[in-house]
Amino acid sequence: MISSSGKLPGFTDRATHPSKPPMELSASINPYICPTAVFLDPSEYGFSGLSDASGTSEPYATDQHGSSAELHARLRQELEGPVSWRIDGCARLGTQFFAVPTAIADDGQVPLRRIDVYTPDQTRHHPQISKILRSTETTFASGSTINELPFARYILRVLTRWSNTVLNFVHIYRAMPFGSRIIIETISPDLDTVKVRFYPMPDIEKLFVTVGSLQLAWPNLQLPPILLLDHLRLRRQIHDTISLVRLPHGSSDELWVFKSNIHDPKYLYHELKMLLLLDEHPGMLRSPKYLVALQDHLSMSTKVCGFIVPFYPMGNLAGMIDRRRIEGTLTFDTKLGWARQITQVLSWLLKSPARYYSELKPDNVICSGWDQVILIDMEQSGNWETFTAPEIHHVENLRRLAESKYVPEEKRELYRALLREHLPGRDLGKGMAYSNPEEGYFDIWNLLSPSCRESAMVYSLGKLMWCIFEGWSHTQNNMGEDYRFDCEWEFPEFRISPPNIRQLIRQCTKGAPDWAVDKDDSIVRVASSIYPRGKTGLHGEPKASGMETLLFCKDMWERRIQKMDHYLEAKLRWERGAAHATDAELLGFPLRPKLRDVLDRLT
Repeated sequence: MISSSGKLPGFTDRATHPSKPPMELSASINPYICPTAVFLDPSEYGFSGLSDASGTSEPYATDQHGSSAELHARLRQELEGPVSWRIDGCARLGTQFFAVPTAIADDGQVPLRRIDVYTPDQTRHHPQISKILRSTETTFASGSTINELPFARYILRVLTRWSNTVLNFVHIYRAMPFGSRIIIETISPDLDTVKVRFYPMPDIEKLFVTVGSLQLAWPNLQLPPILLLDHLRLRRQIHDTISLVRLPHGSSDELWVFKSNIHDPKYLYHELKMLLLLDEHPGMLRSPKYLVALQDHLSMSTKVCGFIVPFYPMGNLAGMIDRRRIEGTLTFDTKLGWARQITQVLSWLLKSPARYYSELKPDNVICSGWDQVILIDMEQSGNWETFTAPEIHHVENLRRLAESKYVPEEKRELYRALLREHLPGRDLGKGMAYSNPEEGYFDIWNLLSPSCRESAMVYSLGKLMWCIFEGWSHTQNNMGEDYRFDCEWEFPEFRISPPNIRQLIRQCTKGAPDWAVDKDDSIVRVASSIYPRGKTGLHGEPKASGMETLLFCKDMWERRIQKMDHYLEAKLRWERGAAHATDAELLGFPLRPKLRDVLDRLT
């Protein structure tokens, strides 16, 4: 759609080439800004448009696509054409798009196939095209706001032109295995030269489990009735695992949530099992209304590929916090009510068959009413780093180092030996097939004592209470979390919370690295680039180049891994009854309050 001024929304008027480009975000940057950065050479990172990684090279020639002005004019013209697709959102740091062909819709609703569109990493985009289309901003775009970026319009135009040239496109699309992909192989200003192809993924359906197998695995559970996938109609894909659908024979206005998993379905079945085991609670998502089944393309057997639960149109707590902050309706009584409700359901879950809740964050708290909330997501598969207790997060980083291809084999073996000390008797491999484990798949949580599980839950609760009482949907502005608005101040800074709430949050988040880490020893996102704190080029600060940022990340993670080693040594001493006098303060979890104490102090 073109605005009245004749400009595409969000379209960059010109491309610039700074002589010292910053570290722009991309999906491939992750290994360079996490623990594996210690073992990587920053000069090997694929800086987009640079002949080398010095940060001072001239961008490569534009002869292939003409001058900047010509390129801008050509892209602008290409993007103004009609489209027969839509994009509902994106994932995987802006390389996976929830795009559906509206041209094959039945009464305005698309058949549900979960065929997403995948694009090359942002470093493989021509730098001028990237600037004009703002493709690096897809790494942190939230939900349907992706459509505010010209790159989304580019994808829609590419898909439209491609699908119009594919013979029997509708038949092929409908016949693809569930969870297959459409691959856009190149990004070019000439849409006719862009290579696009179907990529069937039959292995996803192979991982799904038959209804009979689930009945045998769970003989004491009553399975919900079955709906066939082909009878569902997609209204909108709001998350990688969440589809808004209309049910057969239902009201056209009534929407439901179809929960599935096209990457690792074993967590889907574990969540289904947990929801069926749990009694009803006003603060917890209820048991699924239906199971959804499909016919496996290879075995032709009927398998469960997801389940149906109610849709709550008021959205999650992250969006509600932002909305009510902007409207000025986020009162202290509302905040207190939310915090109490969440604490109560966490206390209930601690004594339930689930035994713990590892996914507490604003996105997983759903607003069932203006002031009422419930928890969703019982996969027990993990959380954002910023909401994960250090006793969990450090072991996760240890596992990452023990398994990463970026770590030399001799180092990996050392990390594997350390990991066995923290996960004794556990298979360190990662199978994909569902095996009906009694405890689920999160070994780090499963091996904690009940008291330590509660302490880890209290930590996440403390972070969530900071969001609630400070009025932000997240605790830090970074590239790994999904949010629409940057927060003006970050955890652990307080500006709004009353003194008693501040003290409670500090106690709940004992052991958080944020309390001990020098704030300058971290990176920060500004627009679509990351910098060392204090070197963003804002407010008179110097501005770090991309290479300077990656070198900083490498040094930063060397320091953090040393701290991780010290923390994990103290954790082992504590578990073996040989703790030093200072270990409790370092670890944090022995000093956090119990959930019942938190609830008492929220009165």
